[in-house]
Amino acid sequence: MSQKLPDKQNIQNRADELINSFRNSFWINEHQWFCRCFIYNKTIQLKTSSELFYYFQSNFPDWWNSTYPHDNQQEFYSNITNIYDNKFVDPPFPFTIRLNNIHDLRIKLPVTDEFLSMISNLNKLKFLSISFYTDIYQSQLQILLDRAPYLCHLHITQHILLPLKMSLFEHTNPSIRQLTIRCHWFDEEECITLTHSPLGIQCEELFIEVKNRQNIIILLENMINLRFLYIKCKDDKYAERLLLIDDDNELHHVLASTKDETVEWLKERLPSMYLISRDSYFVSYIRIWI
Repeated sequence: MSQKLPDKQNIQNRADELINSFRNSFWINEHQWFCRCFIYNKTIQLKTSSELFYYFQSNFPDWWNSTYPHDNQQEFYSNITNIYDNKFVDPPFPFTIRLNNIHDLRIKLPVTDEFLSMISNLNKLKFLSISFYTDIYQSQLQILLDRAPYLCHLHITQHILLPLKMSLFEHTNPSIRQLTIRCHWFDEEECITLTHSPLGIQCEELFIEVKNRQNIIILLENMINLRFLYIKCKDDKYAERLLLIDDDNELHHVLASTKDETVEWLKERLPSMYLISRDSYFVSYIRIWI
């Protein structure tokens, strides 16, 4: 439940009233239902204490309280499973807190040493998204990878104005099976480098953008463990035409009734057991099952 109040002076009183309304024998003794109350700027949020906490605010709550008698800061932060912004560690955040239950971490490098100390244990991390990777922060990314022994998916968003850094291909983590690299068109040399890199060799599912359709062949012929490829091609003229269509019904009609030149080109050059199709929703992308 979320409630936004126009008068900031009364928000603390309203939050106290709300959380206190759940401090009675019906909720606590008979049913053992506990809740937490948060204040974000002018907004009050009420959540059950058992609810997993997904951090997506630009900062942590200005205030919070709980009906659970043993609730404390470490208990609260231990329930956080998803972090979508690293700004929350700005002062006065309690840096002694440890975030040991993170499953999904999406941050922009660099991060502070204080943040790294808070996530020293990433044993539960499955998804890691890094924005604007550069050589300068190579060591920080590898530190995160070394702390995440069960990481499945690494997602890199490249800065569109910066060239791809070759140090990206030097990183290692034996558990990663899914790799996404966005906002960069891979050329032939970069595709070859990727296929021979540690992450490229072990990759089973790849999400990537390439400069031309021949690069697709290079990836498929050289990535020995690849099972699925989700790819966008810069020279895909058919996709360009589809993107000009605004009406969904017309788009579906065109997809069903016209020849997909890029898909047909791939089918002619790849083994017949490969399943190749265009994504009908994100029409710039082609899906290939191996």
